[in-house]
Amino acid sequence: MELFVNNETDKNLVSFEEWKQRMESIKSSIKSSELAENKVVENEDDCIFNVSESLVDAVSSRARSRLGIFFSGGVDSTTLAFLCKQIGIKFSCYSVGLSDSQDLEWSKRISRYYDFDLIYKEYTLDEAEDIIKRSASLLLPKVNAVSENNNPAVTVGVGSVIMAARELSENNYFFSGLGSEEIFAGYERHALAKDINSECWNGLVNMWSRDLVRDFTLCKELKMDVVTPYLDKDLITDAMKVPGHFKIVSEVKKMILRKAAINLGLDEEFAMRPKRAAQYGSGFDKAIEKLASRKGLNKGDYLRGLV
Repeated sequence: MELFVNNETDKNLVSFEEWKQRMESIKSSIKSSELAENKVVENEDDCIFNVSESLVDAVSSRARSRLGIFFSGGVDSTTLAFLCKQIGIKFSCYSVGLSDSQDLEWSKRISRYYDFDLIYKEYTLDEAEDIIKRSASLLLPKVNAVSENNNPAVTVGVGSVIMAARELSENNYFFSGLGSEEIFAGYERHALAKDINSECWNGLVNMWSRDLVRDFTLCKELKMDVVTPYLDKDLITDAMKVPGHFKIVSEVKKMILRKAAINLGLDEEFAMRPKRAAQYGSGFDKAIEKLASRKGLNKGDYLRGLV
């Protein structure tokens, strides 16, 4: 069961307070364990092993016979697809982008290399506009209601990528890489933080209003189930036992995940691929910028005007 739903029968999104309590419970269990054992996991090889094992368990425990993966060719989604292939799960990868999309280019390359079943579409600006308008009208009222600091371009950009990928598929059960950035320190704010893991915990709590409300709204509207192996309780626990200096090394973010993926057999070139967020790598953010420019507006005012 995903941590962000109430239970197996009532799959509504938990409240912010409940989500926060669940994250604090995991954090407390780690502290209690460290005190009881009088140790912290400081050996990098042990960290890599623990994360690797938890990753495999998180993927295999969520496997279904018909499975889609939101695929961008970054280390998060590539690792999920690679593990599904290793475990023997039948799946399809779904990738979208506009012309010159780096994510589409890498998705095709990786899929050829590993013989993944890739379903993709290159969107024109007019096609993207339709997706963006629908995404904005659906998501912005919901996200704005719970967050005063919502960045509409990020919300709609990410939402548009998910919506576009969903429309390519008859599947209604998907793997998402959501959560990886938070537990493995994938954002610039992690690199700038005095304490990387403290910022990871803050991000895990705050992703409720930033990410979970957005994705849950899409799930309801698009009639799909999205599961999140990177938000598996045991994987969060093992990832948050990893010292921050193993997560960001020489300005490379999510290094411990990259090393765990290599340890599991993923080709180093793909594990180490530097990647921008989905809305940028797909080209949907640039599409929003072009559409806004046509009307002489900035991205935020353009998107707010669509609601």
